[in-house]
This record gives sequence, structure tokens and C-alpha cells, in this order.
Amino acid sequence: MRRYVAPVLAAGLVFGATACETTETAAPAIDEVATTTLAENPEDVIASPDQEEPAVTSPASTVAESAVEQCVYTVTDGDLLSTIANRINAQDKDIVLAKSEVANPVSFEAIALENAIDAEYIFIGQQLDICVDGFNDINPDQALPTTTTTTTTTTLAPETTAATIVLESQPEEEPIATTTVPEATTTTTPAPEAEPGVGVESIQSHSNSVLSQFGFPELRIDGDYGDFTRQAACLTRAVTGQEVTRVEVSVVDDVQFFTSTDISLPDKVADHAGKILYSPIECQGIIAVESGQIARILPTSTGEQGHETREFDKMAYLLRPSLDNDGWHNSSTFPAAEDNPLNGNMYKPLYFDGGQAIHGANNVPAEPKSKGCLRLKLSDHDWLLDWVGASDLTEESYEGSRFPVRLLTTGEFEFNI
Repeated sequence: MRRYVAPVLAAGLVFGATACETTETAAPAIDEVATTTLAENPEDVIASPDQEEPAVTSPASTVAESAVEQCVYTVTDGDLLSTIANRINAQDKDIVLAKSEVANPVSFEAIALENAIDAEYIFIGQQLDICVDGFNDINPDQALPTTTTTTTTTTLAPETTAATIVLESQPEEEPIATTTVPEATTTTTPAPEAEPGVGVESIQSHSNSVLSQFGFPELRIDGDYGDFTRQAACLTRAVTGQEVTRVEVSVVDDVQFFTSTDISLPDKVADHAGKILYSPIECQGIIAVESGQIARILPTSTGEQGHETREFDKMAYLLRPSLDNDGWHNSSTFPAAEDNPLNGNMYKPLYFDGGQAIHGANNVPAEPKSKGCLRLKLSDHDWLLDWVGASDLTEESYEGSRFPVRLLTTGEFEFNI
């Protein structure tokens, strides 16, 4: 893979910044808000130079207050538990580990357990206790949240359920006697969850930050992992050197998706000296590249099942402007009186492999719907013809030197995803 940094590149995982910012911002350390730091001896406290004179207090209470302040982190846009854990271990481990009862490094699973939450769902503005010590550092006067309350009349053997989280340092509550319930009952309180789709919103926001700088239409941030989100996430992977797939991004496991921001194209594309159109069919997109630099990323719709777009690497050989019909050429194989969502006319088709062409269409879904061609929105196709220098052609032309562009299609669309 050849990598280059795009001229304008959004920092998709900048903590404390919106995901659509177009300037790189240094991530603040988790302990920026703290006013004290712990020395090697937890009983010692070193004051910040600009700190106000502290109130007179015992060393033990000063350490406790400082530790609480250091141990609380507020979730911002784009955060994952895994990236929060990584930053703790890289930047703040001396502070957090001084109070944590776990070995280095602190894992995102341990943070999830400390906060009694599902590791896959966190939400913007949520406060997290990042010191794994069995102590409520967010509200010191309250016990840590638990997920199980037990009411019983007898002493029971310990049981394990999927919803139960036990913290070893959490004192067990005394059983509450009752005469109305003859046997043990368990009431489960679910762990706090983010609103539905919050993880998907992070995927949509990061995809926008990578693709929009190349003219790709921005996704609506709605938490819906539909065809357009799959298309954008796949293209984000394709231009950042990741595996090209429409399989849903995991907000917990796919850390590379959110951390890969440098543009990286296949060598065959990056090394091409002229203009090349790269279309990973799985993604339903066309990436226009000139001398290794991305010019535009365009949404496309390729051949439907039974009429799949072929894999090929060929130069354009024929353009049909069809100006006598406002640019619309009626397909001889699949004729139609007018353009329609099923097939219909082809707007100024540019042919590469037999009858398979790139052409404009009124209907360009985020899934294969053509009869083998690659559809573009009308405005996108006009841009493409202007980019290759063919917008002024008025007659049908087989003179490939008038529109020197190569088309590389790769892979196939997985219809069962």
C-alpha cells in the first residue's frame, strides 16, 4: 500500500472535538482538569504551580480528593472504551494505576466492570470511573452501581447469571428478610446503555470526516446502519488501507477503522501515472485518482445479481454523448422508452469493456441495480467527463486519446450481507 496524508484531513478520533473538524487537534490528556498529581508515595501531594492555596487538610484526605478528580473521565464524540484504555496506559497510567487494583495495563473490560456497563455502548457526556479500585470515584459518598439486588430468606449457594457483575472489593449487602416470598428472588437492573444507534453515529461521523473532503455526499447522522452507511464505511476502509468489506463495523473491536486516517491506495492505483478510476465493487463507489492523488469519490450502483459488473482493468474506448436526445442513449440490449429505476436509458455512456460502461442515471441506489454498467448521478457523470477532457465532444467517438482514463474494477458484491 502507498500512503499519503490528504491535504485536508479530519481527525476522526480527536477527543473533545467534533468529528467533522477539518484541522488536526492534539488530544488533551485525561488529567487536564486535575489540579494535583500523585508522587511515588500516595500519601504525598504535589500542587500545580498555578493552583490556589489548598485548604488545610490531612494528607490522607488530600490524596483521596485528588484521586477522585483524576479518576473521572467524560466521554466525548468518537470515544471507545478501548481507545480510552489505550490513552490511560499511554499517558496517565502512573496516576490511574496508583489507585487501581489491577496490573498494568488497564483494560477496557476492567473499566466496563468498574462502571457496571456494557462495553459496547457508551455515550457522549457519560462520566466514567477509570480507576479500577471498587470505589465510586464519581460520587464518593455512594456505592458503585451493581446490576443485581437479592431478596432472600435463606443462605444460598453462589450462582452466576449473565446479568450479574460482582466486584470483589464491593462489600456484600446483608440479605433482607421477608415473609411474603417463600424462596429467593432476584431482581436484575440492566447496566446503563447509550441511546440506540450511538455507536453507529460514531461510524457515520468518522466516514464523513474521511470521505467528504473528496466530494462524497455526507451521511445523515441517524444511527441507522443501512445501505448508505455500509457503502460509506466500506469506501472509508478502501481508501485508508483496510480490508474492503461491507461487513458492519464493530465499535468495540474495529479500532483500526477509527484510527486509520492517512490515505492509502492499492499500489496498482497509486502508481498509475495518469488518470484512473478505481471501483471496489463490494463498496459501490468509484474513486477518481490522478497521479496517486484522489480527485473525487463518487457513489455508484453496479450490476445486479445475474448481470454482475465484471472485474477488468481497461482504458475507455467509446463515448456516446447522444446530444440529439439531451445526452440519453437508449440501450440496444435493454431498451426502454425512458430512464427508470429498473434500467432505462444511459446518460452519455463511456465504454470500457464491451457493453459495460460508466453512465449517468436518475436512480443510483447504494446497491447493485444496473444491468452490468456502473451508474453515476447525472452531476457526477458530467464532472467525470469534464475531468477526462471529453465534455466538449458532440459526436460518438472511438478515439480513446480524447478521453484517456483507465477503469479498474475489483472484487464482487456480497448479496447476502
